[in-house]
Amino acid sequence: MRKHIPVTGSRYPTQSSMKVSARQRCLVTAALLFGLLLILDAMPNLLAALSSFTGEKLLRFSAYATLSILIYAGLSGSSAARALITLSLAGVMRGVEEATQLMLPYHSANLLGWKFDMLAVLTCVGMLMMLHPVVSEWFASQQLRPARIPIRPTSIRRRDQRRSMQ
Repeated sequence: MRKHIPVTGSRYPTQSSMKVSARQRCLVTAALLFGLLLILDAMPNLLAALSSFTGEKLLRFSAYATLSILIYAGLSGSSAARALITLSLAGVMRGVEEATQLMLPYHSANLLGWKFDMLAVLTCVGMLMMLHPVVSEWFASQQLRPARIPIRPTSIRRRDQRRSMQ
């Protein structure tokens, strides 16, 4: 009977090499949200049903605000650089969405809609830039591990037990 000998240079990734950071998860989630927005734009009945509850403008505002938060959180660097990249990426994404609306017979591209969605992104990114120093300082001041409970040495515990018995 042959023993299995593990190969050290395996071509399959190990568990430690497959770890995904929170920033990467934010960017993947932003891409999925953008794909969902494109799919919802292609289905007029579903979009009309969703917008009947909240209104189309509020729905789009919240979608692009969430998209901008995810993009901003997924980027690294200074807050100004993150804000500029977020604004440009959201503008390009909205431009792609407007271009797809041109291809659909029941939609028409609207510059006012692009401006409104960019207002949502600008508002959200502005708030994130203002809150970034406060939030990062708060996270830095928090302890990431629980407080240690001091344990008395055994000799002191024995002495206290003897005193309590007397």
